[in-house]
Amino acid sequence: MLPLLVTLTLVAPPLASRRPPTRAAVRCRLPESVAEAIGKWSANFEASEVEALWKALRKCYPSEEAALQAVRQNANVICPLFATPTLIQQTYRVLIDELGKEDAIKVLQMNPSVLTCGDQLRGVGADEIMRAARVRRSLDAIPSEAFGGCLALVVAAIAYRLATGVGP
Repeated sequence: MLPLLVTLTLVAPPLASRRPPTRAAVRCRLPESVAEAIGKWSANFEASEVEALWKALRKCYPSEEAALQAVRQNANVICPLFATPTLIQQTYRVLIDELGKEDAIKVLQMNPSVLTCGDQLRGVGADEIMRAARVRRSLDAIPSEAFGGCLALVVAAIAYRLATGVGP
């Protein structure tokens, strides 16, 4: 122990000369794929907030790879605007209470954003939670370009009905 203390004393600069880490330096403590997934909005928040959310999220999944997949699927689950570490952990406990651990993991894999729901899930029922997760998984499978095309079709249909006076 003494050699380590001596080494730290000789190598580490005095506390007064250390600068606080920058956002970029703190972000490096996140796995690289997490940092990539949160790229656009991460500059708007303290890196320590995002790191705390990542740690809370990681505890909800059986492996780091499963947690990384959740962030790739929906990076907003670790956005401080939508969640807190306490909310994530609270929701996870509610999911386990309502579904059991095995089904809770299935729901998290289908819909990571469920972790931003909190106590609102209590009493909803296992069937409803699973159904909502399946719907979300199905919607996530649709490419975003397809949503744009569908929206354009709906707007065109409404415009046609308004222009021609056809319809109820």
